[in-house]
Amino acid sequence: MAGSNYVDVNAKKVYGPHEAGTHVTISTTDTTLDGALSGDLVVAGQLIGIAINDYNSDTDLMTVDTMGCYELSVDGKDSDGSNVAITVGDWLYYDPVAASINRDYTNGICIGRALEAVGSGLTAVIGVQIIPIPWDDIKALVTASSQ
Repeated sequence: MAGSNYVDVNAKKVYGPHEAGTHVTISTTDTTLDGALSGDLVVAGQLIGIAINDYNSDTDLMTVDTMGCYELSVDGKDSDGSNVAITVGDWLYYDPVAASINRDYTNGICIGRALEAVGSGLTAVIGVQIIPIPWDDIKALVTASSQ
């Protein structure tokens, strides 16, 4: 699949090739993941990715793709909840307070970059490139360096 773009795999749009080593199987008893289904965004602590299979409550296992490009619902909002347009390449964050993906870097966990635009104040399903970044560590370094 190397070099492929925007192919349809298992009825889910994929915007680029998947490389070996990006799928990890996690074992968790985190009850917030009980309802996770294939294709859902998974946030387990600071690990982010897309569920490759449904959460298995019998084994407490789930396989997650920690890099790749997927279609996700994104809100045109920013860190103070104001409406803002999202452009291609913007960094996106999962905001657990709002339970949405937006540009809220204050409350959010960095998940990757927008591959398509979203109008200000609108919600749209767009391509998102999942990029694992230790966001809490980066914020801590910035805070420590400014003191």
